[in-house]
Amino acid sequence: MKTYYSKNDLSFNLRLNKGSKHIVFNPLSTGGGIYSTSDEEEIEALENSSLFNQFYSLIEQGNDSTENELQKKVISKEMEKIEHITNAADAKIFLIERGYNGDKKSKEALKEGARNMGFEFPNLK
Repeated sequence: MKTYYSKNDLSFNLRLNKGSKHIVFNPLSTGGGIYSTSDEEEIEALENSSLFNQFYSLIEQGNDSTENELQKKVISKEMEKIEHITNAADAKIFLIERGYNGDKKSKEALKEGARNMGFEFPNLK
């Protein structure tokens, strides 16, 4: 079982070998949403999607946590401050190393990409 987290309300069609499936992240009371699956084909497609680590990320694997436990993980994972990032070039490298493949053209785009992955660059001016 793998559980994915999105900071936003998220739903999309995922292409699978046997067709496609509409993926809907279940809303959390703290904001954002989670989606869990144990289907190996679905996991592979989710993690190979261009949306992975841009709009949603893996928060847990191999555990059947309650929604309350998952919310605690989301809150503790949210907004990890990366203090040493002070310029756009370092921010780009940091995000790319973690699988980000979104917009990298401006500091604002990098900050948004970081937020979507649960990071914050407080010293990026």
